[in-house]
Amino acid sequence: MAKRKTQVIFEQLSKIQRNWDLSSAQMADLLHVSALKYSDWVVAERNSCAVDHEFSELNAAESLISIHQRLAERLPREQDQIRWMFTENKDLNGRRPIDIAMSSLDNLYWLNYYLGTGVEKRSAIRPASAERTV
Repeated sequence: MAKRKTQVIFEQLSKIQRNWDLSSAQMADLLHVSALKYSDWVVAERNSCAVDHEFSELNAAESLISIHQRLAERLPREQDQIRWMFTENKDLNGRRPIDIAMSSLDNLYWLNYYLGTGVEKRSAIRPASAERTV
């Protein structure tokens, strides 16, 4: 039996939450839903219950999953992904990518777009071993 699309999405979201060591509140902020709603989703998906999702909620989830995948392609080590997400970035006007993603749905979508364009390959994303120390 094939898994439902939402089941696959929530498996990926759980993976992101574990890999990046995010709280449920942080995941809710990234998905732009209430912490209670996110918690309800997680419980419902674990129990394989049907859950109604709005189109924007699924888009937000898919964008977050895409961000995770794109970072994993460029930064295979989870600690490097976390460092990139939680470190101020000069290419993002000194803002942390996590804060940009949490600030609005449009900015979450923009961050996904940004990572997909390859613009960041020049300087914004590189493993810690590639960074220079002065």
